[in-house]
Amino acid sequence: IGYSFTVWSTGGSTANTNVQPSSNFTATANFKVACYALTVNVQPANSGSVALSPASGGLTGLPANCYAPGTVVALTATAATGNVFQIWTGATGTANTTTTTVTITAPVTVTANFAVLPSVTLTVATNPTGLQARIGTSGAYAAAPISQQVPANQTQTISVTDPQFVSGT
Repeated sequence: IGYSFTVWSTGGSTANTNVQPSSNFTATANFKVACYALTVNVQPANSGSVALSPASGGLTGLPANCYAPGTVVALTATAATGNVFQIWTGATGTANTTTTTVTITAPVTVTANFAVLPSVTLTVATNPTGLQARIGTSGAYAAAPISQQVPANQTQTISVTDPQFVSGT
């Protein structure tokens, strides 16, 4: 929780004030809540990322993750390659979509939960065997058949060179 100074019990209205005690004396600095911490986690680690809007609380002298009470923060989850977003925990918006919002009224922790996509073996063969093929959009072509582990239910680019010439055939 971030606090901002409001007033001294002695009447001073700035963080620095002067007092002139003639006996035992207590001066109390009064503060109000300036912001609450928004903690964002990703589970499991490195399975995705979360973008925040606004990206920081923007309060001078306080941490970037400290937002003024009443601030609405939009969170957008992006899965890392081979992962899929599952659900938010700690957020009050729609739990199973990649975007949610949090209204800051107290310290809050929000977690974007991801899961590793199951993988399958993708094999590219040619007829006749041994012609050049590739899985993906970059990298060298290789003599088919070629195989690679890829995430299930995700579009993959496969290609062959056209035309192809094989000497000695």
